[in-house]
Amino acid sequence: MTKIGTRTILIVPMLRSDELIGTLALARHRIEPFTEKEIEVVMDFAAQAAIALEITRRERELRELQMELARVNRIATMEQLSSSIAHEVIQPIATARNNARAAQNFLEMKPANLGEARKRSTLLWPQPIGPETLSTGSKITLKKRRRRWSGST
Repeated sequence: MTKIGTRTILIVPMLRSDELIGTLALARHRIEPFTEKEIEVVMDFAAQAAIALEITRRERELRELQMELARVNRIATMEQLSSSIAHEVIQPIATARNNARAAQNFLEMKPANLGEARKRSTLLWPQPIGPETLSTGSKITLKKRRRRWSGST
């Protein structure tokens, strides 16, 4: 049995919106024209193949868009979370700063208002500060401040 080359070929365009996106070829090893019915079947198949390719392309685009949307949503969630954390951290710091300023203002009054200064400083440290929470240098500074607030030097 010898190999015979292609003797008859039918090439049908695959179109999407009148734009060529590919071709579908059918070959015979003998010289025999394709019938109108065969040509019609191949053209229908080419049209269906073009539709299938378009559906596949759109599905891929949809998956890519969904992945991008998921990424943008993760970024937005992280932005909201970091903003919330920043607020939760900054709010107590700002309150402590304001109470420290108020205590300082009460101490600088003539005469010093020690009661209000103590109240504001208590708001800075709602729990008594013990030796386990302070370094040695901080303990000495705190003792000096307590003596000043109580009126002794």
